[in-house]
Amino acid sequence: MASVLSGTGNRLLVLVRDLAPACPKCGTERTEAPACARCGLNAARMDAYRSNRDASVPPRVAAAWDHAVAHWHEPAAHDRVVAIAAELESFAWIATRYRELARTGDAIAQAQLARVSRATEVALTIGAVARRAAAPEKAPYRGLVLMVAVLVLIVLGTWVYAQLRPSSRDVPAPVTTIPGR
Repeated sequence: MASVLSGTGNRLLVLVRDLAPACPKCGTERTEAPACARCGLNAARMDAYRSNRDASVPPRVAAAWDHAVAHWHEPAAHDRVVAIAAELESFAWIATRYRELARTGDAIAQAQLARVSRATEVALTIGAVARRAAAPEKAPYRGLVLMVAVLVLIVLGTWVYAQLRPSSRDVPAPVTTIPGR
């Protein structure tokens, strides 16, 4: 299952997988080793990983990618891919596709990969800020207030115990009798 890139001007076909075999997970150039040297993906499972990865992508993202490949030299096609990937949170799949093509030296793919990387960082930052803003406001010093409350209860309990316990002054001294007197 090789990725095919067709440009509109010269109908250049590039079979990415055949040019430079790479790990489908991290993009590292493959060797004869039983696993990827960088990420550890087993070589026997690379095809299954690739097909699972491609099967999990939303159909709109895959269609936008196919359209971008068919219209490779049109910036609007790439804009659409990035916009749909942002909407459906599929930056990882799009970045992988661009990375595969960027490894062939394609300038458009390299520029789009950098763009997708920046867009991913922005989306993650915005998401973190939004989650923090949407999180319920925690009471400041809640732990300290709880600790002070427990301390007050301990002191109060000790005082009540001291008040209810008979003191040594209230207990009569034991009478000792000396035998024989």
